[in-house]
Amino acid sequence: MRRVATAVGITPMAIYRHFPNREVLLDSLATASFTELAQHWGKRTWSAGPADFQRQVHETLDDYLDFALLQPHLYAFLFTEQRAGARRFPDDFRFRCLTPRSPCSPTHSPPACGPGSSVPTTCGN
Repeated sequence: MRRVATAVGITPMAIYRHFPNREVLLDSLATASFTELAQHWGKRTWSAGPADFQRQVHETLDDYLDFALLQPHLYAFLFTEQRAGARRFPDDFRFRCLTPRSPCSPTHSPPACGPGSSVPTTCGN
């Protein structure tokens, strides 16, 4: 905490007015960083077509690699270190039904959602 306070030009005790402990500081950093990345990466426009898709995937991977190489410590903190409250693969990435799904076509009704259902992530039609 002292090094962070010194780096941003405040006294070591003043930082505790903003962040009560290291965990809250790191959680705030992660939230702000993910928000900034989402805004930057979300500006990308997506168009249809196989050739466009391949180009867009390459551009997205280039952005991701640029971030990793230009900010290696922040990248490691955000994407490789375990943090309290962070989602964990694979359990936290299983399909979860948060809202009722709409039909993928006029003749296909959305699958049932709830405990014990095996709702596909894409339409089988």
